[in-house]
Amino acid sequence: MQPTLRWGLMGASDIAETRMLPALRRGGHRVTAVLSASGDRARSYAERNDIPRAFEEIAAFLETYRKVAV
Repeated sequence: MQPTLRWGLMGASDIAETRMLPALRRGGHRVTAVLSASGDRARSYAERNDIPRAFEEIAAFLETYRKVAV
């Protein structure tokens, strides 16, 4: 069995919502964060799509994944 990959979306777009999320989830992967220039949009998108974390600052978004990779 392949390990589950965790993904972060950079952009809260319709394409990611309707194409990327379903494809990643079908493959057994998890989307754990979303980044948007608007904090409100990021939080709304995350809640609507069962994504645990939402960010509006790229540094905080990247820091989350840097800690996991080390």
